[in-house]
Amino acid sequence: MSDDLVLEVVRLALTILAPVLAALGSAVLVKMFQRVGLEVSAEKQARLEKIAQDAIFGAEEWAAGAIKRNLPVASGAKLNQALARFLMRAPGVSEDEAAAIIHAELPKVGLGAVGFLRAVRQAAATPSTSQ
Repeated sequence: MSDDLVLEVVRLALTILAPVLAALGSAVLVKMFQRVGLEVSAEKQARLEKIAQDAIFGAEEWAAGAIKRNLPVASGAKLNQALARFLMRAPGVSEDEAAAIIHAELPKVGLGAVGFLRAVRQAAATPSTSQ
């Protein structure tokens, strides 16, 4: 009779613990997938930032070449060049999202209006040596 009692207690314990263990296992899996998802998102963001920086530098080189050939470079032409270069390497990104990423990367690479303002501030802060 004691064997039957032990067996019945074990069955009861498994019946109670099975849903609890399943819920805990599910929670652990969800956390693991969220963590992997965040890492993938961060990796994707870093890749898009690198593509944007490359596109910006490519547009700068294009504009410098055009200026050397005495060709006019309109104000939005560099942005259009950067957008085209970005979208070629990241086809799943919308044009608005690409423009936002490029604008966010401009201060990091020191180009565009932000780079110009930084250079002006630095020149104003540097003491003049011509007296």
